[in-house]
Amino acid sequence: MWVYYEETDGELQPKWLILKARTKENCPYYRVDVPFQRFYPEDAHDEFHALTITGGDLVRNPLEYSSFGIAVHRLKDTADLDNINFFILLCDDLQEILALDLQRRFRTAGNKAASGKTAGHFQ
Repeated sequence: MWVYYEETDGELQPKWLILKARTKENCPYYRVDVPFQRFYPEDAHDEFHALTITGGDLVRNPLEYSSFGIAVHRLKDTADLDNINFFILLCDDLQEILALDLQRRFRTAGNKAASGKTAGHFQ
């Protein structure tokens, strides 16, 4: 899991969450309480094929407060998932679905990592 930040008034604000796509599952679940790395634009490469996930395709996991799903079965009708290897979603959308203060969690970690690059190339 990676987080892309925008700088606002000298402070890093988490903007996007980037996940490895699990397109073979109907509704893969992801956790937000796992380690993540900062994403930099130069981390994207020729094999970086991403699909933007909207809030309407996010599903809250009723069994785990820090887990969410992506309704991949809904995406299959409108997107060619065969070449997708990453999902991108707005941190704000995810925060709304989970009702957790993800901005604070990702912002704190992002500001600590601002001085050094912590993310490697996507694989």
